[in-house]
Amino acid sequence: MDNTEVGFVGAITHLQLTQALLSGQLAQAFWLEQSLIPVQKRCCFLTNKGLFVLEEGLQELARIYGEYYSKVNSGKFVKITIFKKELSQLCEDVQYYLLKDLQNKADTLVAVGYLFRDDKYRKKLASYCPVVNYRVVSSREFLHCLDPLLIANPLVETCDNSKQVLFKVRIKQRSVAVSPHAYKRFIENYQKFFSPKSDRGQRDYLSKFLKVFKKAQSAKRENSLQQKLKHSFVEAEYLVRNGWIFIIEANGFMRTCYYKEDWQTLYQVRAKL
Repeated sequence: MDNTEVGFVGAITHLQLTQALLSGQLAQAFWLEQSLIPVQKRCCFLTNKGLFVLEEGLQELARIYGEYYSKVNSGKFVKITIFKKELSQLCEDVQYYLLKDLQNKADTLVAVGYLFRDDKYRKKLASYCPVVNYRVVSSREFLHCLDPLLIANPLVETCDNSKQVLFKVRIKQRSVAVSPHAYKRFIENYQKFFSPKSDRGQRDYLSKFLKVFKKAQSAKRENSLQQKLKHSFVEAEYLVRNGWIFIIEANGFMRTCYYKEDWQTLYQVRAKL
C-alpha cells in the first residue's frame, strides 16, 4: 500500500469515520448507513460517557469501512486490521469494561469493548442504539476478575473479587494466588524497562505476565536473613526468570514482583533435583 492510500485511510478515519460511526452516514452514502445501523443495534450501547462498542463490533465496523473504501476506490483493497487499528486509536487505544451495578453485590461484567467519546450525534444514536445506565471503566484502572481473557486462559485456576487476590494460577502442580499489587508491579516494571511509551490497559499485560511466570525457577537470595528480619520473619520463596523476580509466601500468595537487570548479583537459581 503506497503513501497515498495510507493518507486516504487516515483522512477518512480521523476526519469522517468518527462521524460515520456516530451518525450512521458518510458522504450521504446510503449503503454505508444501512450497513452500519444493524451493527450498532447489535454491538453498541449508548452510555453517559459515549458510545460503547463491543470487541466483536469493532471488527465488524472495520470490515464495513474496508468494503466502503474498496467501493469508492475502484476496488482497491486495504487490510481490515488497518481500519481496526485506526478506529481503536480514536478511543485512546485502550479497552473498557461495561459494568452493571447490583445492589449490595459486586459489579457484574456486561462486556469488554471500546469507548468513543462524542455527544454531537447522541440524539441520532439513541434512535437505534440501546441506551443503558451502566458504568464504563477503563481497563487501565484494573483487571476485572471475570474478564474473558482470564476465564479462557488454561493457566488461570480461579478468579477472585477480593482485594487480596486478583486471580490464581496453576503452575507446576501448585496454585499461586496473584495479588493486585503484584500484578500492578509487573505492569509498572514492564512499562519502565521494556515499553516506556506504552499506556495500555491492564488486560493487555496478562499474556506477558503468564508467559514469564510459568517459566520462572526457584532461586536462593544472598541476603535472605535480612529479608526475613525486614518482613517479620515471613517465609518466602523467590522465583526468577530473565531478570524477573516473583516473591511467593509459604501459603502460595504472591506478595510482589519486580524486574532487576543485574539480578544475578542477588539471586542464584537452584539446581533441579
